[in-house]
Amino acid sequence: MKKSLTKLVMFAGFIIVVIGIIVDSMITELPAIAFSALELSVVAAILAICFINAKNNVLINVGYCMAGILGACGLANFMTLSSSELNMVTSVGYMVMGVSAVFYLFTTILDFFGFVKKGRSADNDGNIVAVLNKYKEMEKEKVITADEFDNLKAKALKCTDGEKYSVEDLKKWKKLFDQQIINEEEFASVKSKIFKA
Repeated sequence: MKKSLTKLVMFAGFIIVVIGIIVDSMITELPAIAFSALELSVVAAILAICFINAKNNVLINVGYCMAGILGACGLANFMTLSSSELNMVTSVGYMVMGVSAVFYLFTTILDFFGFVKKGRSADNDGNIVAVLNKYKEMEKEKVITADEFDNLKAKALKCTDGEKYSVEDLKKWKKLFDQQIINEEEFASVKSKIFKA
């Protein structure tokens, strides 16, 4: 939910920026200095949109950082504009992009401090394979019983309902199956999720 909402707000801000630039360029002729600054900000906005849609978390974070910087610039520009100046729409678009970056930062901080989505256990840190390995290790060390392991595994697997996995994830799940951490039925369930997607 966090990712889709912040991406939606970011994209809405980008659309407002584009509309503002089109309207400004149609109504008035911008000086060369303003045009080059405008070009740089548009390139930064395009990169931010591309980065937040990447699969690499570092690029996603860079994209939101760029959006935050653009939002701050948009706010500063908005504060210095008089009501008769035309690029107010563009500044508002940049501020909307900045709002998405602030929202992303806020939700990331909440996730960092342990506030997780409903339906996810605190032990399930998003990496179900690592969690199941940890449970199996605890069972081998006799920290938990076999029944406790089965209960924890069932809860962890239940939290993955509705999640999508990639073909690369299949290798990790196969290792779990080979190590007898999950049974054939559980492995088949994961495979069906992968190949349905």
